[in-house]
Amino acid sequence: MAETASITINLRLFAVFRETLGVSTRTLEVPAGTTAGQALAQLIGDYPALAGAEASVSFSVNRAYASADTVLHAGDELAFIPPVSGGGNIPLPEETFALPLPPRRADRGMYTITGFTCHSERSAAE
Repeated sequence: MAETASITINLRLFAVFRETLGVSTRTLEVPAGTTAGQALAQLIGDYPALAGAEASVSFSVNRAYASADTVLHAGDELAFIPPVSGGGNIPLPEETFALPLPPRRADRGMYTITGFTCHSERSAAE
């Protein structure tokens, strides 16, 4: 029986991928002709804690966005890019934005507040 040729690719890992594997880079041996999506499936097979990640991950091959169908070649750099979160559509009570300011006097100009804050359980506990 003929042996299937394999190639070695370089992985760059972010967020849950880095946390699960404990490294930010590593190599992965895959069969020649493997796609980015198939490489991810192989990694999930090796690390079942990543199951479900395939539903929302983006791919980068050699530092350019790529599809799951992109065929990989020996030495390619494949990055799994999880979704970036931040903000949300969570309604906040009006008092969240209330600041105790002294009354404005006509001869003192005006108050300006620029920016935003992020409230989370973690920041509330600190």
